Amino acid sequence: INNLGVPNKALSDAVEARKEMDLRIGAAFTRFQTMRIRDSVPNLNTNVISFGPCQFPTLGFVVRNHWQREGFVSESFYHVSMEWGGTLFRWSRGNIYDLLASTVI
Repeated sequence: INNLGVPNKALSDAVEARKEMDLRIGAAFTRFQTMRIRDSVPNLNTNVISFGPCQFPTLGFVVRNHWQREGFVSESFYHVSMEWGGTLFRWSRGNIYDLLASTVI
């Protein structure tokens, strides 16, 4: 807060123009594709087919996350610990994914 400078008017105007364009393009294309798709898909279960420039990158994040979850393969892992004299000792290196190695240790 101590180092605040004078706001850049050109940068502020550019942000405002981008925001206005996103809103207008989103509204116009939402109307266009809603009317176009509604006529070609008879059993469509929605009133509006929304479009927005920010929706596509967000959808990409969601799809990538979904693929990561779908592709997840669980692995068995083991912990090395020992109790002696009322004190619990744990191996600080974390998990071991090999049963034979964890048994030997």
